Amino acid sequence: MSNKNMNAYAASVSPCIGACGIDETTGFCQGCARTRDEITKWRQEDGAYRQKIWDTLPQRFEELGISCRRLPWNRNEIENFVHTSLKEKKRHMDVRRSGRCRRIYADSPP
Repeated sequence: MSNKNMNAYAASVSPCIGACGIDETTGFCQGCARTRDEITKWRQEDGAYRQKIWDTLPQRFEELGISCRRLPWNRNEIENFVHTSLKEKKRHMDVRRSGRCRRIYADSPP
């Protein structure tokens, strides 16, 4: 999904990954690439404001040298990506959540 084509769900999702720390040079969080002001205003602002920030994040992540980031996908989009990727590459994926790890194969149930 391109940042330019996000839906209302995506604009409501925060890019926060819980790895906060402001880069002194850029002023961007090293986890989510937002400024302090954007982080503070996130919950109070509307979807258009959040979408505008999401649209700037790829460039900011590049500037910070970060190649792995959260994508604003819903559950169906994540499941489709995982299953398609696994089928195409005939591999597995390890998914970590709440301290647990689950290995998923192309034929694993969602």
